[in-house]
Amino acid sequence: MPVDRAFFTELAGYLRDERPVGCRTPQCFVVLRGPSAGGPLTEAGMRRVFRTHRARSGALRVRPHRLRHSYGTELAAAGIDLLVLRELMGHASPETTAGYVHADLATKENALARTTPTGTPSGRYQPEDDTLLAFLRNL
Repeated sequence: MPVDRAFFTELAGYLRDERPVGCRTPQCFVVLRGPSAGGPLTEAGMRRVFRTHRARSGALRVRPHRLRHSYGTELAAAGIDLLVLRELMGHASPETTAGYVHADLATKENALARTTPTGTPSGRYQPEDDTLLAFLRNL
């Protein structure tokens, strides 16, 4: 999975400052406190971390899967090929990956701008005569 430079900066900080010395596991993320300190952080442990911080912060809708979905949505919005996105997200079906594509107004305008015939001004249509709009407002 591709990651950016900021990820490696944060990871280096975690390994340098937070990961306990002498961990019993080669896994990167480990339990920091309690009887299993130094052991690998499990999926259940990660859910517990999210629950704790969700309750403290009031961000009740933040969940690991929502972060995963946000990541996929950002990649789709950046224009990554959907077949590549499907592979990155581990989806068996292209239909599942299609759910990550959200066409907002800017995306639609950009797509239309790429299809504008030569010599035609690009951008959103602005009628010269607002007669129809005036009629609709008076209904």
